Amino acid sequence: MGRRCVVWNCRNSKSYYKQPLSCPVHSFPHDLEFRGLWIQLTVPENFGHNIKNYGVCQLHFQDDDYTNESKLRLVKHALPSKLLNKAVNMLQSNNASLMHENPCVQGK
Repeated sequence: MGRRCVVWNCRNSKSYYKQPLSCPVHSFPHDLEFRGLWIQLTVPENFGHNIKNYGVCQLHFQDDDYTNESKLRLVKHALPSKLLNKAVNMLQSNNASLMHENPCVQGK
């Protein structure tokens, strides 16, 4: 079983079964203070699940948050900052769905 992205309405996941829509999902940091920042930025209120099984996918980080172009390793104090409020904004504008295409799939 893989990790899923914790950001509200993000359906990206890292699967150990190499599904075509897999996307790198970064674990929460071990540093408790820094982990708290990630949780404040990403975890929805009343989440109710163990965050051990969740992380934050590549979609929510800037390009300069990575150590190289492969986007597999984050720099030491990278914070998720992209598309964190997109779901709320889209719901308020009455759009029916969110994130139709997975931008983590190569070639799209």
